[in-house]
Amino acid sequence: MTTVAYLQNEIPIKIICVLDTASATTTIDLDFAIAMGITLENEKEKEFIYVDRRANVRTAKCSIKLLSQDLSREFNLKCTAIANFSDNCCVWPWSKFLKNHEHLKNIDIPPYPEPPFGRILIGVDHPELLVFKSYAISKSSGAYALQSPLP
Repeated sequence: MTTVAYLQNEIPIKIICVLDTASATTTIDLDFAIAMGITLENEKEKEFIYVDRRANVRTAKCSIKLLSQDLSREFNLKCTAIANFSDNCCVWPWSKFLKNHEHLKNIDIPPYPEPPFGRILIGVDHPELLVFKSYAISKSSGAYALQSPLP
């Protein structure tokens, strides 16, 4: 699942967050964090061991502040910055395609920033952002719409 939020910087920057209940930690793209001037700590090369391979990746720790879409709520998150995280995190810009899907016509999805890359992955270390505030079912199509705490 994805949602649009703002990264608090000198001026808020619109970003896409990926909500992932299968991820143990919250992750931000390392190069994006550097470009945003986020203070990084404990930078190191970390080895990830998978069933069939190993990978070495630059990582660091950091803290960020996210703002809700209406800029009224803020969330302080501790993250792991991982090099090249966003390279493989291109997300579908639903706001551009709503008009093509009759069953989605009443769902309010804000326009995605360009390019449509997930810059932050929110994991179960921040469960308050994974619990939905409301659920809605379209009477005409039966489609679900979810509203997370971030919108």
